[in-house]
Amino acid sequence: MSAPQLSEYKNKRKLKISPEPQAHIAVDKENNKELIFVIQKHSARHLHYDLRLELDGVLKSWAVPKGPPLSSQEKRLAIMVEDHPYDYKDFFGTIPAGHYGAGTVEIWDHGTYKIPGASTREQAENLVRAGLKKGHLSFELQGHKLHGYYTLLKTSLPGAKESWLWLIKNPPPTLDYEKMPTHLSPMLATLISEPFDDPAWVFEIKFDGFRALSYIKNNKISLLSRNNKLLNNKFTNIINNLQEYINHDVILDGEIVVLDKKGRSQFQLLQNYQQTHDSNLFYYIFDLLYLDGHDLRNLPLLERKAMLEQLLAPAHKSQLRYSDHIEKYGKKLFKETQKLGLEGIVAKNSSSVYEMHRSKSWLKIKNKNSQEAIICGFTKPRNSREKFGALILGIYEHKQLIYAGLVGTGFSDDMLKELALKLHKLVQKKCPFKETPKTSEPATFVKPTLVCEVSFSEYTHDGFMRHPVFKGLRPDKKAIDVSYEYEQKRS
Repeated sequence: MSAPQLSEYKNKRKLKISPEPQAHIAVDKENNKELIFVIQKHSARHLHYDLRLELDGVLKSWAVPKGPPLSSQEKRLAIMVEDHPYDYKDFFGTIPAGHYGAGTVEIWDHGTYKIPGASTREQAENLVRAGLKKGHLSFELQGHKLHGYYTLLKTSLPGAKESWLWLIKNPPPTLDYEKMPTHLSPMLATLISEPFDDPAWVFEIKFDGFRALSYIKNNKISLLSRNNKLLNNKFTNIINNLQEYINHDVILDGEIVVLDKKGRSQFQLLQNYQQTHDSNLFYYIFDLLYLDGHDLRNLPLLERKAMLEQLLAPAHKSQLRYSDHIEKYGKKLFKETQKLGLEGIVAKNSSSVYEMHRSKSWLKIKNKNSQEAIICGFTKPRNSREKFGALILGIYEHKQLIYAGLVGTGFSDDMLKELALKLHKLVQKKCPFKETPKTSEPATFVKPTLVCEVSFSEYTHDGFMRHPVFKGLRPDKKAIDVSYEYEQKRS
């Protein structure tokens, strides 16, 4: 039978047909010596998060519109709602339309919680009861995503009978106050040839765009490319969205993309953005490196992503997007990207820290071969082709620039004109390679500073790209950083 404290829960629901747990109180509480907590993400009429703390065989519950607090300067409104059954800790699924709370429920975090000063479960429960009565409850969460000390303070906001403020009591002990770093080198993924499954890894969609780090301090924003070029003037819509939705001092890592009509990121569409100003421009953000005085780079990846998801929750309808992931099943996600014609996937070790170099804790698996290359010259055009025939490509290997072949397809008329203007300003007599390559048409060499991206079918034995197609310039990359991709290297 349901107890009085679950009567409101029962009265609000049609439990005979609802998938939610019945209104029963836990008697043995699974013989747990520690009190449990759960945070559920509830996509109902309005997206919110539900904090639930075990007490007396039920879950004391608060609806938190903006999710858990992310910094010690932040307070979250938490509306105390009806008690929920203890079994609700395991509930996830869809509450059907027409039912109270209709929408999708996910388990966002779970674990145990402790009460400072309590050495036994009985003492902890007594202190929780006293704290709820007093309107001041302090507790320590030990979850998969949240760790640290928190406080719930009852307040008297207009129109809310059971309104509380949820705040961080102390900065989490794993975080140190530090000045915001500047001009960080982004963490790079190592290329491998095959996808894999592993419960210790998470898998994200690989985007085909510009890597960009955002530095936001006192609402002043610097959007920087991988080679630290300022992108603010190129992507003003992204800057406006960051100013509107991010009210913290942060460093964000992500990819700027333009999506086609099928929702796929296309590098060539991004190349043309300055002319088209395509409305399908988005900034997919996948990492949080700094937050309000805390350097997060040494925290495990999943903890950084959990904070990032909360930070971006208010911006879900903007051009800022949280780059989500799946756990364990990399092969399945890779097959889906192949069906949809996407770039590929990125595999990340769930516990990895943020390293400012290429790392094997992050791996990338591509559906199509592609390679960054340095434009080292061009050949004379043939037939009806104007401006130039093909681009002469180079790649650094062991700090030496070596010839990597030609690319003569993939250019639009506008791109031919743009490239020709850039190249003629860089013309030089000296060949940038140790040995002058043989080309079927006369060659003109240039200073090896422009970086481009090329797709191709495979490498030849000599290290040339077979069937290369020009994808676009990469102003976000430095020539000195261009080398053969891991496991794609010539034999």
